[in-house]
Amino acid sequence: MKRYEYPSKGDLVVVRIKRITNHGAFAELLEYPGKEAFIHISQIASSWVKNIRNHVSEGQVRVALVTFVDPRKRLIDASLRSIKPNQEKRKISEWKREKKADKLLELIGKKEGKNLDELYEIFGWKLVDEYGELYSALEEIAIEGEKALDGIEIPDKWKSILVDYAKHYVEPPKVSIKGILELSIPGKGGVDKINELLTPLVEDGFEVIYQGAPRYFVKIEGNDYKQLESKISKAISVLEKKVKRYGGILKFERLEE
Repeated sequence: MKRYEYPSKGDLVVVRIKRITNHGAFAELLEYPGKEAFIHISQIASSWVKNIRNHVSEGQVRVALVTFVDPRKRLIDASLRSIKPNQEKRKISEWKREKKADKLLELIGKKEGKNLDELYEIFGWKLVDEYGELYSALEEIAIEGEKALDGIEIPDKWKSILVDYAKHYVEPPKVSIKGILELSIPGKGGVDKINELLTPLVEDGFEVIYQGAPRYFVKIEGNDYKQLESKISKAISVLEKKVKRYGGILKFERLEE
């Protein structure tokens, strides 16, 4: 749900192509119900457009840049030509997350007798202001519970409801920690000892991939970064003690995301 009835010039919007003419295309703004934008043929593509239908088709969902807005005349112009693939991918992802968040609020509203506008006024816009987007807030609530709502002026009743629904319906984003483990044990049977030491890591959920002596790629994945930090620190500490007993050498270097 959008806070304002109309987009602003310079906004990226998700559109569905409705009608195509010789001079351009009319597109429905999927985030702004009842609003339509015109995309002139000169704004369809970065190259010369001989046949507009070679570039867009009815029903196609695209990301466009708003170039002109006049709410009084209900006029919106948009452009497709300057949109880069990574911008389109990111905006579509944001739009889908927004839709998921709205669906969850509608589910809450159905049970609590509130419509979407009312729920946004009670807590939705406060969460958007705090977290940048509603779904990010719901993901954090799913992980942290009411702690994620500290300092946000939301009635306690709604905090409890949000925590309950977020934990049941929102899957927190996956996070990971990865690095390169250099491990060597001298003498006969060193390889067998290394395999013996690394087996508990695999059994504990670590991904361990041999990259050529003495290097191993190590990765752990989950929903809570702090828990992963604790888990990998403990695992490396235990491993170091065992390696020292064998007279070996261990070095772990974190890889940045």
